[in-house]
Amino acid sequence: ALESERFATLTMGKQRHSSDKMYLLQSEWKQFYGGYKGDKRLKLPYRTLPFYCCALSLQHFKDPVGNRKGHVFEITNIVPWLKEKKTNPVDGTPLSMKDLKPFKFHKNKEDKFFCPVTYKEFTDSSKIVAIFTSGNVYSFEAVQQLNIKTKSMKDLLTGESFTKEDIIVLQDPTETESREIATFKHVRVDEGKESKESMRLDSESKNIMAKARAAAAAATKGETWVSAKDEYYENAMKSVQGTSRGEVSASFTSTSSTIATIHQKAEAREEETFDSMLYRVRKAKKKGYVQLGTSLGPLNIELRCDVVPKTCYNFIKLAKKGYYTNTQFHRIIKGFMAQGGDPTATGTGGESIWGKKFADEFDDSLRHSARGVLSMANSGPDTNGSQFFITFGACPHLDNKHTVFGSVVGGKQNLVAFEQAGTDAKDKPLTAIVIQKVAVFVDPFEEDAEAQKKKEAETSEEVVSKRKAEQARAEERGNWFSGGTSKSDASGQDSLAGASKVGKYMPTA
Repeated sequence: ALESERFATLTMGKQRHSSDKMYLLQSEWKQFYGGYKGDKRLKLPYRTLPFYCCALSLQHFKDPVGNRKGHVFEITNIVPWLKEKKTNPVDGTPLSMKDLKPFKFHKNKEDKFFCPVTYKEFTDSSKIVAIFTSGNVYSFEAVQQLNIKTKSMKDLLTGESFTKEDIIVLQDPTETESREIATFKHVRVDEGKESKESMRLDSESKNIMAKARAAAAAATKGETWVSAKDEYYENAMKSVQGTSRGEVSASFTSTSSTIATIHQKAEAREEETFDSMLYRVRKAKKKGYVQLGTSLGPLNIELRCDVVPKTCYNFIKLAKKGYYTNTQFHRIIKGFMAQGGDPTATGTGGESIWGKKFADEFDDSLRHSARGVLSMANSGPDTNGSQFFITFGACPHLDNKHTVFGSVVGGKQNLVAFEQAGTDAKDKPLTAIVIQKVAVFVDPFEEDAEAQKKKEAETSEEVVSKRKAEQARAEERGNWFSGGTSKSDASGQDSLAGASKVGKYMPTA
């Protein structure tokens, strides 16, 4: 017995198992000893329903509606289902039409879903929320920064009040279990098999799932989408940046041209220079800020130079020029808008900063959707001049007919006085409402011009220094066939003139 005890002590060690547990953990029992391993079916990422698909048909929706649980359906699919089943097809709980709310998803020029506040496109990695009272869909980032943190629980587009309970999460990339298709009540699952591919769908559903996986894969490739407007400005920018005078290539191929080793930028046309400036301001996402000092109080205006730069440029330059000073709001319609910007106060005058009409700039992110929207007045497509109007409420019938280029962000209470002003039969105010002065607080175009001047000055200094350095190196090298240039003394005579020479260059020994 003593011998066996001594052997155990030698082989195992005195302190070797002092920390060992005398029982099995649940994870050890499940992993190594045949314990219950739970649901063996793997929950793969591609089985998560994309946010743009109906939870019932698994297809892209056109007219989405949703409930407070964040389940989104196509209305043409869910109505027949509720008439027959009266249950939620996702979790099987009771559901009726009064529990559903139309959700308003917004799209950009490329027909991609995006947040109307941050302008960021929605992907499978975006956290997306809807405000149940209004139905508007935003990125969670916008609601968190502008509503929750500021404790201003009003819809960012309509101004409608809501509570935290009205913020419905439609997609959360960190919580995907509620959107896993295999858990949907109406999806048929083969319980007899426990392999990875245990989910059985019909041929139509398989095609839908294949398209959904392909769309998700494309969304994760980090592809950059460029709008038609951005592409136009970008091409204009490249045409300005990528042209030179051609002196370097000419000196390389022609013996009669002066040698040039530094590219000189060609003078750009005025249109190209202007388009490149608009591109830079748009790309920098800069906004302008102006104050209209009226006889009824000031109106602080935010100009969307980052979306419609040409229209904003026209407004800012006219304001700086004093064009709007002492002009009147010549037309007031209660519940609709206040129109101004015409020096003649007739509604037929006014011209742009270029002295001619200019084209419309439409963008899906800028709509006549609220009170205080600033938009261009016109007499038809592409007939913008100097006249503008400010809305007293949502005017969706004006979308894509008039260019929205800003909004009133301060002094909205003064719009009440505008709206209550007495008018005659032609909607002209009985007491003149005058723009007494216009103050431009932020001019992104002026800032860009100053930045370009500074950049050109630095570039010109760099070019001059490069030229001097190139000339110094050339003098040191001399001509390749001479081995060096001849140097003259103070009297201007060649230093080898007094020596006897062999040939033209080398002195005799």
